[in-house]
Amino acid sequence: MPKQVDHHERRESIAHALWRVVDQQGWPKATMREVAREAGVSLGQLQHYFSSRAEMLAFAMEFASEQTSHRVERGLKSLGHPPHPRDVLRLAITELLPLQPDSRATSRMNAAYVFEAMHDPSLREQVGVGLRDGRALVELLIRQAMSSGQIRPDCDPIIETNLVLALTGLAPLLELNVIEPHAARAAIDKHLERLFEPDVLDDGPFFHGTAATLRAGDLLTPGFRSNYRPDVVMNHVYFTALRDGAGLAAELAVELLGGSGVPHVYEVTPTGAFENDPNVTDKKFPGNPTRSFRTAEPLRVVREVTDWTRLTPEALQVWRDRLISKAPDERGEILN
Repeated sequence: MPKQVDHHERRESIAHALWRVVDQQGWPKATMREVAREAGVSLGQLQHYFSSRAEMLAFAMEFASEQTSHRVERGLKSLGHPPHPRDVLRLAITELLPLQPDSRATSRMNAAYVFEAMHDPSLREQVGVGLRDGRALVELLIRQAMSSGQIRPDCDPIIETNLVLALTGLAPLLELNVIEPHAARAAIDKHLERLFEPDVLDDGPFFHGTAATLRAGDLLTPGFRSNYRPDVVMNHVYFTALRDGAGLAAELAVELLGGSGVPHVYEVTPTGAFENDPNVTDKKFPGNPTRSFRTAEPLRVVREVTDWTRLTPEALQVWRDRLISKAPDERGEILN
């Protein structure tokens, strides 16, 4: 009984052969005859699957794109959920550069694909569609990062997209040993670091007041009920650059718990982006004179500080009358 031929597998085998020829000898040497020899088939068998060099190249690039997507998907699984868009871009860019054997072959195929498309109108359109689709995905990722506050809102998403894609231009520098792989990775990291660096609202140091006893290295995270409004689960952690402001928050936290406990003020470090606290910014005074902030990311405790000013008994009584004595639902809205 004649052996059944898996035609899709045969086409993929030919695509791999084309990769090897391009990788080892260059695109000009990738003739139909040479690829057939590398694939271990006759020229006639190869022509049964691909009628021209351009058709063979187009399929090989589609297959290469699928393989790159699979590598990116595997990489994304190691980035956590949801992955930070900075890490997604870094992974995608490095996969497009000749930094490892698989991506090196793909990078060389890409160069051959673009070169061939310059002289083949039908292939030119096909390549253009693929590049535009890829660019659109990068721009979408950048726009989403801007919307979520991970990239500064004053950035131009079109320019930033083009600059990110320009990093793929490191490929010929790597291929010709003008730069080393570590230099390419450093350039990618530096660019993405600058892109995702938020506007610095305040240089700190920062402080958080609480009734809780904490240790250096502890993380303060959102998701707990508010001391002021126990019916509200907080989406942010709040902090200030004024240690006496944190002291006030600590003393009020103790009072809201019935007066038992000790107020603590801790120096803290934000682990992610933060913003002005909208509950106090531009309220009685323009701007953020109390230097109060909030973050959806954890705060890391650095140390406890004790050189903050305690409220006098009279001042504490004013706060009891103004806030503590009221029912929780009468203490005002929290912009959460």
